[in-house]
Amino acid sequence: MPAPSSASQGGPMTTETQAGPAFRRFDGADIWLGLTREEQARIGAVAIELVASWRLRQRVYEDQLSDILGRAAEAAETLLTRMLTMEVSEALPDGALEAEDGVTPRVPLLLGGICRDCGCTQEDACPGGCGWAGEDQCSTCARENAPAAGRIEL
Repeated sequence: MPAPSSASQGGPMTTETQAGPAFRRFDGADIWLGLTREEQARIGAVAIELVASWRLRQRVYEDQLSDILGRAAEAAETLLTRMLTMEVSEALPDGALEAEDGVTPRVPLLLGGICRDCGCTQEDACPGGCGWAGEDQCSTCARENAPAAGRIEL
């Protein structure tokens, strides 16, 4: 889904504008800055190894490498995903993943805009494609939700 142009929105869109008012966001960069060097080192090391395991799995598939390497990649991915989840969970401040109500989960900020009607994003557009019609509504939903021509909304 293409990003809206600044001309169609009256200026460049900010991160908060793209997020839409209905979705509270989790800002990983902000949280990262509040972690200790030790927490950053542990999380970073596990994250890098997890990416390496994904690359290994990709190479096993693309290059038809040994099943032994495929099994190792799968085991590494399982272990490292569990380790990363644990390290991040231990480092996060209480309530960091929930909105102010303490219940509603936050959506990752890096995802970008989310349509308030259908949930499509930059990474997962509507079937057939769409763009941004407003700060938190895609063009497909804007068309579907627009009043019919000549019809008066009461």
